[in-house]
Amino acid sequence: RVSWHPTDPCVLASSGEDGLLYVWEMSEKQRQNGGSQMPSAFQQQGAASPSVEAPAPATYPSRANSSGVLFCHAGHPSDEVVDFQFDPNDPWTVMSMSNDSGANGGSTMQIWRISDLITRTDAEVEAELDQLVANDGGG
Repeated sequence: RVSWHPTDPCVLASSGEDGLLYVWEMSEKQRQNGGSQMPSAFQQQGAASPSVEAPAPATYPSRANSSGVLFCHAGHPSDEVVDFQFDPNDPWTVMSMSNDSGANGGSTMQIWRISDLITRTDAEVEAELDQLVANDGGG
């Protein structure tokens, strides 16, 4: 399964039978650094449907590793991730569902959020950490 991020046309997620859900950064900066290529059909639209207008790309720096992986959710370690969806009201929150293969069957649904430390600049993160240390009295 593959799904585009609801507000950033350079981010998509994929899942499979290994129980992992990957979030990929497909920005021009990432491609120049040797990362994965965004399919040409999606470069302008930023979504699976050509009729959907893409939002402006995010301004955060590339935090993805050289393969383009921004984040990997391993909360379904032994089960196939059969469905997932970004929350349109809180785009870094994701709902994922696995198909439990145990004797009782059933499914497991998880709701989780990708830390905004991934999407913020180093300066923003350092400023927040400095503020937390100052508020805590340094110890």
